[in-house]
Amino acid sequence: MSNAEYSLLEYSYNPNIVPEFMVEDRLADLGFTKRTSNGLGSVSLFTQNLCIMLVRRCESVAEVGITGIGLSTDIETINRCGAEFDENTGTYVRNLGPGMRILMLAESQIKNFGAGFSEQRLLSNGDVRGNHLTYVSGVITGDVDRYVKDFMQDELGFKFTKSGERYNVFMSPNNRFTMLMDKEKPNTGIRTVIADTDDVFMSTACFAANSFSFKKFEMDNKRLQFGKMNHKIVGYNCWPEGNENSYTIENLVLDAAEGIDLIIRQRKQYLHIGEETLDKYYESSAD
Repeated sequence: MSNAEYSLLEYSYNPNIVPEFMVEDRLADLGFTKRTSNGLGSVSLFTQNLCIMLVRRCESVAEVGITGIGLSTDIETINRCGAEFDENTGTYVRNLGPGMRILMLAESQIKNFGAGFSEQRLLSNGDVRGNHLTYVSGVITGDVDRYVKDFMQDELGFKFTKSGERYNVFMSPNNRFTMLMDKEKPNTGIRTVIADTDDVFMSTACFAANSFSFKKFEMDNKRLQFGKMNHKIVGYNCWPEGNENSYTIENLVLDAAEGIDLIIRQRKQYLHIGEETLDKYYESSAD
C-alpha cells in the first residue's frame, strides 16, 4: 500500500458556460496568483502559499467546479492503479466518478511540476496576489460507492477514521488532508474546500473587502470561551469550537468561486471539523 499525499485540486470550467476571465478574476480576488500555463492555455497553475489549483479549460464539463484531487505518490502505485498519462495536465489520471478524477504525480515530479506542460509559459515570478490561505486541509464531497472507498484505502493509503450520522471521514496517510463524504448527497462531487489560515480574522476582512459573502452566525455567549479573541469572533462573525487553549475558529465564504464554497479556519491543537459545525454551515434557516 502506498502513501499518496495530497498536493493540489483540479478546477475545471467550460468556457461556453463561464468565460475564462471570470474564472481567473475570481481566483485572483481569493488571493491566487497565476504562475504557469501550458502552450495552448488550456491548463494553468494558480498558487497561494501551499494552496495549488490546477485550472483546466474543458468544453465537456457540464458544471464549473472541483473535478479532481492531485496526489503525490510513487511510480509503482501509479502503474498499479491503471492511471494513464494526461499530456494536457502533465499528470497520471484515474477517473473514479463525478468530481473524483485522481491526478497522480510521481514524487520526482513535485518540485518541477508545471515544467511538464508541453510548451510551458511562465506567467508570474514575483507578483503575489494574496497571502490569506496557508494550505488546503480538506474537502467536503458527496458520498461515493464502495469501490471508490476501497480504492482510496487499499491503493492510495487513505484511512477511514469515522462514520457519523451524516459524514464518512477519510484522512490522508500524514493526517494533513481530510475528505468528508456526505451520505445525504451521493455522487455530487466536491462542493466545499477547507483551507487553513494563520489569521482567520484578517482573511475574513480581506475577503470582505473583495465583496465576498459569508454565512451569518448566531451564537450563545456561553460559546465564547476564547479570552482576548472573543471580541474578534463576535466582530468578524466567525464560528468557534473549543476554548482558548484548543480551538478552531472558522468562517464560511459562500460561492467563493463558481461551484465552490470555502471554509477558512485558524486552529490550535484542534484537528477536525465536526458534524455539528457542518450542519450549522448549511442549515437553511439562517442562510
